[in-house]
Amino acid sequence: MPPTCLATHYFDTDGEQLPVPHYPPHSMRHTCASWLVQKGVSLYEVQHLLGHESFQTTQRYAHLQPDAHKAVLGAWERLDVPLTVAA
Repeated sequence: MPPTCLATHYFDTDGEQLPVPHYPPHSMRHTCASWLVQKGVSLYEVQHLLGHESFQTTQRYAHLQPDAHKAVLGAWERLDVPLTVAA
């Protein structure tokens, strides 16, 4: 990391000067994906945004979509044609 990045600081709400925390790129990428999923972005969109070739890689974020099943149930309820099972 360049020395200028290591020497960066910010002032907190009390006016105290603190060093800017540094995180590995992988951690920041994982955090970004987690926040997107928590805000309702689909796993499909996150997969393409992050460039995951395999959907299984993106599936690790599925547990962060606690209300995803509600969206599916809501869609079924809004169907004009009732769902029937062919015999």
